[in-house]
Amino acid sequence: MYSDARRRLAAAQLELVRALVSNEIAPAEFDNSRIQATADALLLKRAHAVAGAWPSLARSLGSAFDDRFALYSRSRPVVQEGGPLADGRAFARELARAGAVQDDVALETLAFDLRHRVSSDRVIARRGFSFGASLLKQPLRCIIGIRIPLLRERWISIPLTIFFETPRAR
Repeated sequence: MYSDARRRLAAAQLELVRALVSNEIAPAEFDNSRIQATADALLLKRAHAVAGAWPSLARSLGSAFDDRFALYSRSRPVVQEGGPLADGRAFARELARAGAVQDDVALETLAFDLRHRVSSDRVIARRGFSFGASLLKQPLRCIIGIRIPLLRERWISIPLTIFFETPRAR
């Protein structure tokens, strides 16, 4: 009997956690409105943690950050090991796919990718050589970042407007 009660309790706890973090229906013995309020508070806490780890991302979305992150995160589980850094990187990737990333966010993402990699929801510091590039819109340019251990990082900006200018009449 003791182990049966423990199994039922463990199952109810699992349902409760799913309701809190995965937007599922709460177990019948719980007040669904209170569970939803708690789930919303946890979601806001998660959003604020990401905003702290990714300030340019939060600043670029302004007052829409919480709503956009809530929409994104309702379909994504909480990142177990990577925390706000991995969560924010995945969110930035999702925004980039939608074409909603500003130049400062692209630079913040490039800097993150030079210094870290995300593997199985874990953020791992890069130890060796890394490089990346990002296309910025204002002004149109390509930013190349290179990270070499002991020599730190080097950033190169290549203006692209010269390739798209119309020839001037003489």
